[in-house]
Amino acid sequence: MQESETYLGGFSSPFLGKGRRWGYGLAVTDARLIGFKSTWARSTLLAGPAIAAAGGIISLGQSVGSSASLSPVDPSIIVLGTATTLGTVIFLVTNIVGPTREATAGQIEGKKDFEVKKEFVLGIVMRRPQGFGIGHVMIDLQSGDDVKIIIGNKRVFRKTKELVGAFYPEAHERP
Repeated sequence: MQESETYLGGFSSPFLGKGRRWGYGLAVTDARLIGFKSTWARSTLLAGPAIAAAGGIISLGQSVGSSASLSPVDPSIIVLGTATTLGTVIFLVTNIVGPTREATAGQIEGKKDFEVKKEFVLGIVMRRPQGFGIGHVMIDLQSGDDVKIIIGNKRVFRKTKELVGAFYPEAHERP
């Protein structure tokens, strides 16, 4: 962080993204909003499918290695076991591990993807995730460009709204 600015907070989450990348982080100072890539959030997001796939492969290996022949039921059991494992992992990430992880100023500088200075912001509009849909934060810049951060969880939206509000109080939420 620069000497003349105050770090207001930051976090990363597997339910935060930019472009096609999920597993992202946001941090704000009194002068800048910073987006950064989060290895923790990305690996947390990818762990669920990896564990589920490993469970399916192990189950398939046991079926093939056994003396009993494969029956038509075996593939459905593998799919069911994989889906159950994936669902369990998603539940654990969402409710036990938590949807966010606090970020310190030192962690952000090396992973910075973009930064927006407050004086170059024309406006910020936020949209809350609805049902199974995603929300976003749209930052309009004086240069005519915009930055869009996607949000896939209502708890992450609330935290993002607090953080963005600390940086830019004029930000508003669109239904």
